[in-house]
Amino acid sequence: MLRQPIPPRLVLIRGLPSSGKMTLSMEYQSKGYRHFEVDQLYEVDGKCHFNCKKLADGHARCLKKAPEALRAGAFVCVANVYAVADDIKPYTQLASTIRWWSSP
Repeated sequence: MLRQPIPPRLVLIRGLPSSGKMTLSMEYQSKGYRHFEVDQLYEVDGKCHFNCKKLADGHARCLKKAPEALRAGAFVCVANVYAVADDIKPYTQLASTIRWWSSP
């Protein structure tokens, strides 16, 4: 008997602004994933009001919330621009530790 595929615990969505990251992350959210992205920090009344002064805070928030949710057993989707490889590195390091948080 074949084993059912196990969905990824951590999904990273990377792309330029207005490239559909939010749309794709909403699909994951509808499947039960917790969704985090920097733009959530800028939302006021359902509209995004970008403020470059909050950018570092937004990334720090995502890097804090994602592992907390994973440790709690959630499936997580993080959508951000990740313009350069170094932007995504903390998440790839996080992904390498997920198996230790998962139940067998």
